[in-house]
Amino acid sequence: MENTNEDIDIALYDLKDFIIKNDAELEEGVTFDLIIEKRAQPYVDRRKHESKTLIMNAIAYQEEFDFKMSEMTTNIVNFFKEFATSLDKNKDKLKQTEVNFQVALANCGDHHDDITQNQEDQLSAKVVEMERAIHHVMLNDKLKECFELLDQI
Repeated sequence: MENTNEDIDIALYDLKDFIIKNDAELEEGVTFDLIIEKRAQPYVDRRKHESKTLIMNAIAYQEEFDFKMSEMTTNIVNFFKEFATSLDKNKDKLKQTEVNFQVALANCGDHHDDITQNQEDQLSAKVVEMERAIHHVMLNDKLKECFELLDQI
């Protein structure tokens, strides 16, 4: 489609002007306008309609393409937004897990220290009892208790 509607109208006018200037002989009852109306005007109208249809189809295609691209862009942006939100949540969970781990580790250390201190206190008490033992039977009993305590440690 090389010609615009305006170009077609100009060509139609030029044709009419050419026929008039060249004194074309016409049959009786036939005018230049009637010839143009019967032969040229349907062609011109059809070409105008075709060009209008093509333009409307192109506009519809462009609008559909724009809509689809907008939809796709929105979906991509939403995906990355949700992905970033998920990453942020997981990062926060990881930080909280690290804090909980450090707290649990400190509690385990404290509990271990308490157990160790308690066992050392018990052993010290048994050693003192061994030092105060009067005879070897009592000393053997206290020594046996100390070894049992050491086995627990």
